[in-house]
Amino acid sequence: MNAALRLWTSTKFSKEQSSFVSNSFTISTTVCVIAGAFTAILFQLLVIYSKSALGMSNDAGYASFKMATAIYRKWGFRCFLTELMTFVYSFMISLYNTLWNDAEAHPDNVDMSRRVGTYIMAGSILLILLGSYHINSILNLATKLIFIDEYKDNFA
Repeated sequence: MNAALRLWTSTKFSKEQSSFVSNSFTISTTVCVIAGAFTAILFQLLVIYSKSALGMSNDAGYASFKMATAIYRKWGFRCFLTELMTFVYSFMISLYNTLWNDAEAHPDNVDMSRRVGTYIMAGSILLILLGSYHINSILNLATKLIFIDEYKDNFA
């Protein structure tokens, strides 16, 4: 969330760029910050009350609280994933903006700037795809090996 706020305050768009770029950046950064705040507050509250129940030796209350808040943990996790995706999207728009500004700042060498920018963007997209593949693999393993009963209940 802190990184998204820094990105928000440090990225400036020129008037020559499409408003789609700046609007996409604004929307994705806003969603990132709000989803991050919700995720942080939600999980902090769950931890505080869970530890309170355990600290008071209230195992039954802890178990009841854990069951009653299962849906909130799911929503918190979904918001966490949303935060990650919107942060990466915001970062890519910021990277595009930086490369675009660099090409505009060097009109004598626009072809070279665009070629280097294309390689940087392509490499970044490949890294995102690779990371997404591995994150998805971990999520699938967790569903299969840890949450199989819960998965069956929700999707059977």
